[in-house]
Amino acid sequence: MIPQVEQVNGFLEGPTGLLRTAPSGYLKRWLGALGVTVFDSVPYFQATANAARPYFPRDRHFTSDGNRVLADYLGSQIGDLDRLLPARRPTTMANRRR
Repeated sequence: MIPQVEQVNGFLEGPTGLLRTAPSGYLKRWLGALGVTVFDSVPYFQATANAARPYFPRDRHFTSDGNRVLADYLGSQIGDLDRLLPARRPTTMANRRR
């Protein structure tokens, strides 16, 4: 899950009392109930927001820093992909001929 700029800069927190994690939290719970594994980068972005400027100020797309933060997060989670993939049988020439 990639955070909205408001989730990173704290714009969602304010007089309405809406939490930064509200949009992604809802989606994460909904997908979890369906058995879908979710990689949620929102907390990772929130922790690195001050060190990096992940979004362009006007168009809300990632800057090079934002792309780097996402790449770092995905790199830290890539081991989790192993548990999502079905077990693979070793491929041999004998298996291919069948």
